[in-house]
Amino acid sequence: MTGSQQDGAVRIAIIGGGVAGLTAAYELAGAGNAQVHIFENGPELGGLAAGFRGRESWAWPLEKFYHHLFTNDYDIMRLTETIDAGDLLEIHRPSTVMHHRGANYPLDSPTHMLRFPHLSMAHKLRMGMVLAYLKYHPRPPWRAFDRLLADEWLARWMGETAYGKLWQPMLEGKFGPHFQDVNLAWFWARVYKRTPRLGYYRGGFQAFVDRLGAGARARGGTSGAHAPGRAGRPRARGALRSRRMRRCGR
Repeated sequence: MTGSQQDGAVRIAIIGGGVAGLTAAYELAGAGNAQVHIFENGPELGGLAAGFRGRESWAWPLEKFYHHLFTNDYDIMRLTETIDAGDLLEIHRPSTVMHHRGANYPLDSPTHMLRFPHLSMAHKLRMGMVLAYLKYHPRPPWRAFDRLLADEWLARWMGETAYGKLWQPMLEGKFGPHFQDVNLAWFWARVYKRTPRLGYYRGGFQAFVDRLGAGARARGGTSGAHAPGRAGRPRARGALRSRRMRRCGR
């Protein structure tokens, strides 16, 4: 984000039209005495939360990446209400299962973990202690986790048996041949934040993005897709000299 001041109004350029950029535009445009414009390199706003339509007949876009909220994602839920998008948000409790040897086993609670029949009680208790450490540590050392690999750490502390039967297949399914390169901070965040009930936007995340963008525009903000921002240099009085930034107002 960059800013300059001219004729008494603060002129603000936001590079990137993802949820963070749109939220910044919404807040800054509502603060008064500011001209806010978003430069988005891609074809649409939304960033990683944007959706796509594979066919015109689809009722709403399918998410490219993010597809749900946890019920403890309080900040985005408050933002949803602030922009009058609460009507889009629905809370459901999906079935989370592990497919193993032709059968589905729920794994969304400690009780279901203990009932998994293909591990001994010793293996299940060891796995449970590791998961409890990750989820309930009062001061989680996530910065240290960022320097550790999930594959190595989980195999060491859960044991090869429990990790190999349950968690390694999940990592392989999500990351393919790169599963061994995933750091422990990613895995910790999934365990730490996970809630049994999940939030979904009717119309997908793109519906939320569209509502957030409309809110920013209603406050006077503008945005443009296919508008890359490549480089910027500070000038006198807080101004910014930019290169390869095209304004495509919308």
